[in-house]
Amino acid sequence: MKKSLFKWLGMAGVVRGLFGLRGDDDKRHEEKPGLVRRFSRYLFGGAIGAGLMYFLDPGRGARRRSLVVDKVGKYRSDAGDFAQGESKHVRNVAQGVMHETKSRMSDEPVDDDTLVGRVRSDLGRVASAVGSLEVSAQEGKVTLRGSVLEDEVEKVVSTTNSVRGVKEVDNQLETHKEHEEVPGLQK
Repeated sequence: MKKSLFKWLGMAGVVRGLFGLRGDDDKRHEEKPGLVRRFSRYLFGGAIGAGLMYFLDPGRGARRRSLVVDKVGKYRSDAGDFAQGESKHVRNVAQGVMHETKSRMSDEPVDDDTLVGRVRSDLGRVASAVGSLEVSAQEGKVTLRGSVLEDEVEKVVSTTNSVRGVKEVDNQLETHKEHEEVPGLQK
């Protein structure tokens, strides 16, 4: 009995598609369906019938439906986790921007060790061999010593000047044209 129902459901879509049978909702289309429209209806009806047969199968249909429910639940959970993680990230970025703005507005003196750490951190983005640079600070005056490539000197000094808390830069850097000349600059 059930198998004949499945066959009927699948064949109903096929018959509807082949012969262009329309339901009440299709009455607004008065033109006769062409071959392409009939074929697409045939495919759509066949797909619906096959899907129903797949999920309503008496032997394995319950398992298949259960798998779909589990997958939907997993994706819903993953989407919730993603949204929660993104909202936490946005909140943390906003907090960081707020603290950064607040600290830029204040005129509090920066500890020398903190200033050296900030300068070394920023120099890591512009200098190819930060390990060959010696950075020291005293009351906002930063001294740069060591070897650096000639084309990086300007970036190193301007980056150091842009660090919050730096009042003056004493450039005592040795410049070199190529990194092969100096062991500290070799890659």
